[in-house]
Amino acid sequence: MIGVGFSGITLMNQDGTNQQASSLIGKILSVKGRNQSNKEIEVRFGSSEEQYDLPLQPLLSREKSTKAASENTSFRVFVATWNVGGKSPDSKLNLDDILQVREESDIYVLGFQEIVPLNAGNVLVIEDNEPAVKWLTLINRSLNKANYVPLRGCRSIGSPRGSLVFPKTSLRKASKALRTENKRKLKSCNCPIGLERKNSKEFCFRCPQSQTNENDISSEDDEDGPNGPSSPNSIKYSLVASKQMVGIFLTVWMRKELVQYVSHLRISCVGRGILGCLGNKGCISVSMLFHKTTLCFLCSHLASGEKEGDELRRNSDVIEILRNTQFPRICKTSNSRVPEKILDHDRVIWLGDLNYRIALSYSDTGKLLKERAWDTLYNNDQLKIEREAGRVFKGWKEGKIYFAPTYKYSLNSDIYAGETVETKSKRRTPAWCDRILWRGSEIYQLSYERKESRFSDHRPKNNMICHLNLCFREKKARKLLVRMHLSGSVLRWCLRCDWNVGGKSPDSEHNLDDILQVSEESDIYVLGFQEIVPLNAGNVLVIDDNEPAVKWLTIINRSLNKANYDPLRGPRYKISLRKASKALRTENKRKLKSCNCPIGLERKNSKEFCFRCPQSQTNENDISSEDDEDGPNGPSSANSIKYSLVASKQMVGIFLTVWMRKELVQYVSHLRASCVGRGILGCLGNKGCISVSMLFRKTTLCFLCSYLASGEKEGDELRRDSDVIEILQSMQFPRICKTANSRVPEKILDHDRVIWLGDLNYRIALSYSDTGKLLKEKAWDTLYNNDQLKIEREAGRVFKGWKEGKIQFAPTYKYSLNSDIYAGETVETKSKRRTPAWCDRILWRGREIYQLSYERKESRFSDHRPVCATFWVSVGAMEDGSKRRWRGWRGWIKEKMAFCYIDRKKKSFSKKKKKS
Repeated sequence: MIGVGFSGITLMNQDGTNQQASSLIGKILSVKGRNQSNKEIEVRFGSSEEQYDLPLQPLLSREKSTKAASENTSFRVFVATWNVGGKSPDSKLNLDDILQVREESDIYVLGFQEIVPLNAGNVLVIEDNEPAVKWLTLINRSLNKANYVPLRGCRSIGSPRGSLVFPKTSLRKASKALRTENKRKLKSCNCPIGLERKNSKEFCFRCPQSQTNENDISSEDDEDGPNGPSSPNSIKYSLVASKQMVGIFLTVWMRKELVQYVSHLRISCVGRGILGCLGNKGCISVSMLFHKTTLCFLCSHLASGEKEGDELRRNSDVIEILRNTQFPRICKTSNSRVPEKILDHDRVIWLGDLNYRIALSYSDTGKLLKERAWDTLYNNDQLKIEREAGRVFKGWKEGKIYFAPTYKYSLNSDIYAGETVETKSKRRTPAWCDRILWRGSEIYQLSYERKESRFSDHRPKNNMICHLNLCFREKKARKLLVRMHLSGSVLRWCLRCDWNVGGKSPDSEHNLDDILQVSEESDIYVLGFQEIVPLNAGNVLVIDDNEPAVKWLTIINRSLNKANYDPLRGPRYKISLRKASKALRTENKRKLKSCNCPIGLERKNSKEFCFRCPQSQTNENDISSEDDEDGPNGPSSANSIKYSLVASKQMVGIFLTVWMRKELVQYVSHLRASCVGRGILGCLGNKGCISVSMLFRKTTLCFLCSYLASGEKEGDELRRDSDVIEILQSMQFPRICKTANSRVPEKILDHDRVIWLGDLNYRIALSYSDTGKLLKEKAWDTLYNNDQLKIEREAGRVFKGWKEGKIQFAPTYKYSLNSDIYAGETVETKSKRRTPAWCDRILWRGREIYQLSYERKESRFSDHRPVCATFWVSVGAMEDGSKRRWRGWRGWIKEKMAFCYIDRKKKSFSKKKKKS
């Protein structure tokens, strides 16, 4: 079984300016409207044809987003698929772990295959609906924590002990009982007929509520209406759609409060089984309009077989399903944009037992399974081969697979069929038959995994994809009053170029566009370098050589701001690092360093002094000449730049620089830097760490760039452990806050979000020859299991509570200069031989940090390869008059709704009157 989740927010101005705030934690309400004297905004659900790619949008001020003409929001959708092998579930089966009910989603899309045995009776005569009812009952128990199915007319629906008892009822009645909205309303078109006269393409996206009259609902459709639980307020999830075709079963669940935004619900089935038309193989599709976005979910079971050429039959099934699936036209408007074909939908998710196999023999596959060589297996996956050849699923996406094949297992066992004498007759080459793919913009994957259950010969899978952006429709009858300042936002952090450059200085032709991935714009860039100068006695004991740092700043500025000039005064590069940093700033350094806490707040007994005012309270006249020297004084066309330098710090060869979108710099305060030397004598700067601390909006951030003790002898990892411990203990940020009870931290671990990057120098605990063999096989998992940092973390000796992304790339150290081979592989480089290792790493600590990518880039400039990571990070915004920190979107909505009065008859919100 496989699962999927989505979320995100986008705001757009009337002039086309894109203003976006995104979140990976569920749905967050984004608002738009016009300024009012009481600092409140009237929210309307608008319409627009424009769509934006969420990760590429800048994060702008919420105070400036009140002129947005339309808005996007996002929801978390969980999708799961499971071939249950014709077995009917019993009441003891628990789906909580498979559905991940602790991580609540907004929409659940669950697909099953072979819920009934594929015999002649079920295929040719009549469907057996009893297993489908059982699965609905189990899903309802997991999602709604209900030990019963609330069916009318069932006298005994639960045992005295509260255990689950499956009801004897039809699938139609069971589906009816689990709905909270009449099926006719979900199916109906909600487009006002009057709009048909207007020349617009947005007819079907205007009204969130159905225009169907309750009296017009026929008895047939009314039978499918809600009539189940006596206490509907107690349930959280409502059934939206369920459909069975022989053994294929697709069901869609949604939060009860979201069902009202569903319309144009349609279902289509295509049989691809016996005679090319029966339902033992085929696909079920569900189409709906949710808010302003058309969604399509498909659950399929394709042709089986592992003979040569069988993959072409599966390709044919996919092509025929896409061609023959036709949704009925139910829209009342003539120019409707509600699609009738699969590929015309905005977002499409395809799940099911696609039956694609691995193009290797049973014995070869078994050997690779023992080595856990997933990459080698995946390169021989038929679906991957067919997609790359363009024969099927062109334009679709699938997450990278890092788990064992899900098919075929012996029943009630964790071994594959055929590994024992008893199961030899049922032997099949293990394969990833169960898959999930998607098509459409603004869909981003969080995870792709399988779950362990011995119920079937297939293993359930889980696939988490974040960001399914949905547009709101206009709703004239409903208004919502909220305060102007939003209390949460999300940044895309692009932590690039954790790079040991080996003491080499760059030339003017050096280009960082590919390493920084400037095409995928981020809000913050944090770049760390090691050995930017040779670690000789002059640089370590005398004075830092700042010239390479200035060169790196200039090259970064050229990549981020597309500036083909150096905005620095004087001859090229012949300038101090201090003046170079000054020229690349758009905000006075004193403002960034200053405390923005009003002194008057010191008299109040609150822990939130430092999170009250978004703008600095420092008087411009109070800035001394020394600090004014660091003020902005660079490019003559400051408005043309996109990114501004926020901080840069060098300690011998370690260099850390932080860049930020120009419009976001105003929200930075309490900027501080600190250094800890761990080199010669345990205190000099040839080894050590630079850290930068800041308060961004309402969240404290800390970035660290370190260069730890080198060496690959036994016991050298303990020296590196000691360096980490000393850095965490000794790093102290200066206190600059004016308030007595300030919560701006002075230690690293007290920050809300911490990112640690650098050349940590941890090696692989294997010999050079053994490592070389595994490198040729690309057995990254085996190598990673012998990584010293992984071993030390699991033992709890270092980085306890920190996280790192899964490594699926070759070691970054040590290469021969200007070459793609490791040092020591040739006679000339034998003297410089080192065991290849992942020395360059990025770790993080804190809540609501989600990694999008973790990879290395190819550059022959140094003997190290640069390592890059991209994150989505949730950041709390400051809110005037707030007395507590932001605790997520749920708490924010409760707080905002506290002063709103809901008129259910008029379906409108108004401001609540205060009691005298």
